Amino acid sequence: MAPDGNMRQQATKMTTTAIKWADSMRTGRISPSEVWLAITSTIWKTLTYPLSATNLSKKQCEEIMAPILMYGLPALGICRYFPRKLVFAPIKYMGLGIQHLYTTQEIARLKDIIIHTYKATTTGNLYRTSLELLFLEVGMGTNLAAIDFDSTSHLATDSLVKSTWQFLNVN
Repeated sequence: MAPDGNMRQQATKMTTTAIKWADSMRTGRISPSEVWLAITSTIWKTLTYPLSATNLSKKQCEEIMAPILMYGLPALGICRYFPRKLVFAPIKYMGLGIQHLYTTQEIARLKDIIIHTYKATTTGNLYRTSLELLFLEVGMGTNLAAIDFDSTSHLATDSLVKSTWQFLNVN
């Protein structure tokens, strides 16, 4: 992570990894079931591993996933321009069941916040302090769900807690 907290270098590294994976897969001839297995067991695990320590924007996550979907969907026999809402929808709702990288990142962070604050670890104390600072900056009480993100987020310093607040507000 850069000293100012930006994730450009990490996003670039993950995008490069996705492009290399797609190029490697494109040069081989494998069946659609093997493509599905390769997506879910190789590149997906590679991309999700660092997510709990990152703060990538939704746009950055979509740029990272683009090469995988542009290769993977046609290799599965699906149009590469298939609506993304259906690509990321669960199978039980007739989607493809591919998880969005941004959603996975934010869920991993929520799990970390809950686990670490419950166990009172050093990381949990940092999350708690960051949340308290967010409350001070926006000048509101202790119920984050009651604070309107759109009208008060500009008052808060960018942080993992602010990103999680934005995710919970939008979704």
